[in-house]
Amino acid sequence: MVLAFVNEHDPVPRSDTDYIRSLVDLYRSRFNLKPLADSGKIESPQAPATTIVFNHLTQQQESKDDKFPPIWPLSAPLLAVAGDIVVLKDSNPNGEEVRLSALLVDPREFSSLLFVRSAVHSRTIYLDNINRIEGGKFNRKEGWRS
Repeated sequence: MVLAFVNEHDPVPRSDTDYIRSLVDLYRSRFNLKPLADSGKIESPQAPATTIVFNHLTQQQESKDDKFPPIWPLSAPLLAVAGDIVVLKDSNPNGEEVRLSALLVDPREFSSLLFVRSAVHSRTIYLDNINRIEGGKFNRKEGWRS
């Protein structure tokens, strides 16, 4: 059995050419700039539209009354994460203490996620999270999506 641990918001496990181009276009859209030229783009089938994790990257402001978050399209991945994908999430992001939860994510669902916080790719954060799992310090009852 192979497990691929991915910190929530880490863009690196999905960082193929089309994904990086899409992230750049997302940032450019924040400043009303046109998307990058599609020259040399590798054509791939479209994956389902992707929910944007960070609303501050878009021009849209999401109100509490919005039932659906903003959407950003992504193409299907050119690369795949090996093994079963386990996304690690801090279920207490506003608290001082990290409360780690883990969720097994289907590869198709994973390919539709948009993660853009490169700071969580830090080796230290991954090591801390794995140490929490080894020490039994994670909440198995909380899921990533409710």
